[in-house]
Amino acid sequence: MSAKSAVDRPDRFSRIVIACFLAWVVPGGGHLYLRKYVHAAVFFCSVVILAVVGWLLSGEMHSFLRPNSGEGLLQFMAALGNIALGSIHLIFLLFGLAPGGLEAASRQTYEYGTTFIVVAALINILVIMDAFDFARGVKE
Repeated sequence: MSAKSAVDRPDRFSRIVIACFLAWVVPGGGHLYLRKYVHAAVFFCSVVILAVVGWLLSGEMHSFLRPNSGEGLLQFMAALGNIALGSIHLIFLLFGLAPGGLEAASRQTYEYGTTFIVVAALINILVIMDAFDFARGVKE
């Protein structure tokens, strides 16, 4: 191993960690850090729009902080997946958006809205993985 590669390794590792953390906190944030501005804008808009449409359709933001999070495996998996939304997840919880419950569940669009929110979280996982690949240098 050359001296140059040993010196570059911590910088590369910190770049990967920072990019992935920013991509988790704000969708597209890791791409913004890596100067992939178009990717950042597209990913931010797509994840935020999906989450907002899910909220407008009376979807439920599953969370471990809610009393119904342990009702079953699907509730647990949805809560685990929604953590991937990062700051969007926290904003929804802090402001009481997408509360779920019987009132929301009785609306006709509840399942569609919940699906939109879960899909936004899953897409953000892919965004984090994409930022990871860019930070590693696998993608250009």
